[in-house]
Amino acid sequence: MTVDFEAIREAAGRISTYVHRTPVLRSELIDARAGCDIWFKCENLQKVGAFKARGAHNAVLNLAEDERARGVATHSSGNHAAALALAASRLDIPAYIVMPHNAPASKVAAVRDYGGEISFCDSTLAARETTLEEVCTRTGARFVPPYDHPDIIAGQGTTALEMYEQMDPPPHYLITPVGGGGLLAGCAVASRALWPATAVVTRWGFLLRTSDSLRLRCCLVTGCMPQWWRASTGASPGWSMLVCVPRLEVSARWSRSICST
Repeated sequence: MTVDFEAIREAAGRISTYVHRTPVLRSELIDARAGCDIWFKCENLQKVGAFKARGAHNAVLNLAEDERARGVATHSSGNHAAALALAASRLDIPAYIVMPHNAPASKVAAVRDYGGEISFCDSTLAARETTLEEVCTRTGARFVPPYDHPDIIAGQGTTALEMYEQMDPPPHYLITPVGGGGLLAGCAVASRALWPATAVVTRWGFLLRTSDSLRLRCCLVTGCMPQWWRASTGASPGWSMLVCVPRLEVSARWSRSICST
């Protein structure tokens, strides 16, 4: 199983009326201090404040009617939980969300506001998975994972497809953050198809945590270069970089990191 560019193109059409087409913005101050042109894809302005809205909507919209009727479920402490609850509410289907007891209050409130039914558990991964299994057994809901799923990866990849439509000429580097790897994998697939000369850069730690995953296979097939972007780029005059700002709470930190290079 893998994700190709056609899946990303189909996802873009599927979710277009449900998510924002976020802007690509620049800062003269950041350009001057970094010594190159930096463009920010502002996914912090996306629905639920994060790119997660893309993958969640794509996954829910791609469910068969009988699967929709049973609802969806996931475990998440924040953005994926809110994104899945929002996507489910728009199709009037139930969303069962497993969250740790120490999840941020703002995230819990968002899930509830979007109509999600929350089951709390301990903060360990084992507790999340056990509680989720119990919820799915009780409700018959379909598990929608936060990142390692083709519909999620294709949905996140629409971020790069939008960048392509918003930028000309293409950037020398596409820099993506990475947690679970769904955004990185989707952007790597889209960038390979649209900007074959653009290097997709992230950090090495991703490889150490993903093992044999769909996200990792997408990155390796497309030639993504996981590494510390500062070491690999060196900010040369005349270069252009496109940074995907993943979510609201880290946008300021990314700006400070870039300015310090």
